[in-house]
Amino acid sequence: MKKCKLFSLLSFLFMISLVLCTISYAEPVEKSIDVKKFYETQVELPEEKTPLEPRNYSLTKEEKPFVEIERSSLAKVYDESGVVIDTYQIKSNLDSRKSLTAATEGKVATVLIAADEEYRKKFSNWQERTSNIVELTDNAFVRDFNIDLDVKAFRYWTSTGSDTTQILSNLKGNGKDDYDFVIGFVADANYMEGGRAYIYKSPPTYAAYSTVLDQTTTSTSRALQHEISHNYGLDHDPLAAEPLCIMNYENMYTTTQWHADHKNELGIHVNWYGTSF
Repeated sequence: MKKCKLFSLLSFLFMISLVLCTISYAEPVEKSIDVKKFYETQVELPEEKTPLEPRNYSLTKEEKPFVEIERSSLAKVYDESGVVIDTYQIKSNLDSRKSLTAATEGKVATVLIAADEEYRKKFSNWQERTSNIVELTDNAFVRDFNIDLDVKAFRYWTSTGSDTTQILSNLKGNGKDDYDFVIGFVADANYMEGGRAYIYKSPPTYAAYSTVLDQTTTSTSRALQHEISHNYGLDHDPLAAEPLCIMNYENMYTTTQWHADHKNELGIHVNWYGTSF
């Protein structure tokens, strides 16, 4: 009788060990993906260069638009080695009812901001400036899709590359950042476009990557809206005065609207990034 009980106990423990082994084995496999192959088969780069803001924009005194911050957060600040060296407080500035609605409905997409050495040298308040630009950018995403871009971290970054494509690739690195979006803010002299981002054909397992050049606050936010739209799979409109659309090079700096086709396409891909609340 004792032998039967012992045998039953050992069998039970053996089964438990098998289950635990299966769980421990399955966990890392969940994100097992050939990132290099994914970028070779599921990612494109825009053929055209994102234009710079109209010259008269940069010659006028920089405006300070009101920035709606939907949620408060204590963002970590990383050095280039990935070591936490500081934190930065982001505080919601909406009234409690509007803030609660924005914080509990729709999608919340996490953002890592990387600022290159030239950008940090140019702006001592680079965390405030870049997070405000992201919050200004997400006004259109909140308005039309209820997607809130939530800055969770900042990273020091030394941008390298002889052109915008190489600098974007340098930001991507191994492509395994655990955020929804990684956004590079660039003041590198080799960066000669308004922005550059990957166009994804399907949602990446890890982060989506985009970069924007230092321009005026509003123009940088328009360029960033354009580039994040690429991350959602959107391509450009044909070069023409119409339609009025953030994906149209002819008028992207004068609007935050998507025309109907692009709006529908982004709506289909709205679940690519973020967490539902």
